[in-house]
Amino acid sequence: MGEFPTLRLLDNWTIETRSSSGLWVILESALRAQVATSFPVFMIGDTDYEVEFGHFQCSYKTRGATLRSILILGLFILFGFVPALAQEEKPITVSVCDLKNNPDAYNHKLVQLQGGISHEFEDFSIRNAGCPDFKNTPCLMYGGNAQNDVTYCCGVTTGSKDRVNIEGIEVPLRREPLYERFRKLLSSYRFDQKAKVHHIESDPSYSVTATVVGRFFAGKQGAIGRGFGHMGCCTLLAIEQVVSIDKVSSNLKPGELSCYTEGWKERAGDENVLASKLNELHKSDEPWRKRDARRVATEALKSYLKGTKPRLEFKGCKTKHLAYDEKKNDQYLTACRWTSAPLDSYAVEVMKYHFLKNPLNTWNGISWMPYKLSHQHCSESSDPE
Repeated sequence: MGEFPTLRLLDNWTIETRSSSGLWVILESALRAQVATSFPVFMIGDTDYEVEFGHFQCSYKTRGATLRSILILGLFILFGFVPALAQEEKPITVSVCDLKNNPDAYNHKLVQLQGGISHEFEDFSIRNAGCPDFKNTPCLMYGGNAQNDVTYCCGVTTGSKDRVNIEGIEVPLRREPLYERFRKLLSSYRFDQKAKVHHIESDPSYSVTATVVGRFFAGKQGAIGRGFGHMGCCTLLAIEQVVSIDKVSSNLKPGELSCYTEGWKERAGDENVLASKLNELHKSDEPWRKRDARRVATEALKSYLKGTKPRLEFKGCKTKHLAYDEKKNDQYLTACRWTSAPLDSYAVEVMKYHFLKNPLNTWNGISWMPYKLSHQHCSESSDPE
């Protein structure tokens, strides 16, 4: 860590640091009960120190430090930092059936469990054959404010860049390689090239059983369910870590492709954020955004590709007038599509939102705004790797 020594906590609760002059400072605690029994300290001369535990970091300088100052440092570390580390929460091992049968007992608990993962339109959940009844099924979402790849109504959307806040609890996410593979497996769907109609987020390429750690939210029983998931059907498990992928089996039939989709989608529900974005667009010298949906989609695709230049073939754009509640909440959506490699394609959807029309009372004054971008890669292989 630069010129500063590194302080770390060892398994035997010994704290040790190496000063910039190469000498060791060792502070030992014989008991876990936060009592320091001995402080063999050796330090000579001027030394810079930096203390770091997890996300906490501070630094300071000593000039001809005395034994007393080092003892104070030791007490500060042992009484201030070690207890916090000792109280680090560990997940409770439970089953899916435990959560379904007695959800209130595990409300807000950090839990670890194994189950089969359902990842289709309006259904991202974890199941167990021992309790097949849908009641109180834990629906899933990713922590860390990561986007969920399944479409459904009324999910949790509040959060910061790296965490999502649910009932006052921030839920992080460990974005490890196992998590990336888990997500790719779940977002792969079967594609029959001979079929005339293809339904989104249906017919998964793989059946996946996994062990995950997450924060459980029991919700409260309502008319439909306990308030989470599609239309409030379910309880909620917000995933913090994918511990293991325990079983993967292919669902592909002869002649079918497995298509994996990645990209991004504008989070629903935050009209203030979208209105703010629209105001910024109106301040810019880009009036074409109000009339040229294809150009808006093209610019969004260029931003996603980040300087890479795959060979793209433009396939066209289609505009739909979406009407809800007798046109009181109507809006316009334009979807543009490109292909690159034979089995690769890109799609960008741009939207004119209904709630932005109200203050302007005209569609012409509203900019097209990117709503969804999808990169679909299809493969003839049934190998989930």
